[in-house]
Amino acid sequence: MHRNNLWIVCFFLAGCVAAASGPRASSKQWERPSIALTDIEQVQTGMTYSEVADIMGNAVSIGYKSTVDSRGGYEEILIKNPYDTEILTLDETRYRVLYYFTHIRRADGVVADDELTPLVFIEQRLVGKGKEFLAELTGRLE
Repeated sequence: MHRNNLWIVCFFLAGCVAAASGPRASSKQWERPSIALTDIEQVQTGMTYSEVADIMGNAVSIGYKSTVDSRGGYEEILIKNPYDTEILTLDETRYRVLYYFTHIRRADGVVADDELTPLVFIEQRLVGKGKEFLAELTGRLE
């Protein structure tokens, strides 16, 4: 009798899994969360460029690949950070924007814009971070 109860429990659990993955399941339910690559949360407005660089580093590891040598080892795959930079000018104020590769949304081998976080500096001081801050700043540029 004990063994029969186990089968009944397994049957109900299998039914719950099937119901959650049915046609009514939300597509967002199965989206993967982004994978954080850096400590971007520690970066605060007012920090100097060198303080930010100490926190963010100059590269991020995104995994490993096998080496071609006979030892059969693995080599770390590194992406340089900041990934990209640009200079913006507004009323003679020069903004330096550093785009850091901060998280992976899709493991597709492409570093997409939505995986980069802009950090905006005037001189050597961080004045803002994030896409919202940059959009507000660039909106004033146009």
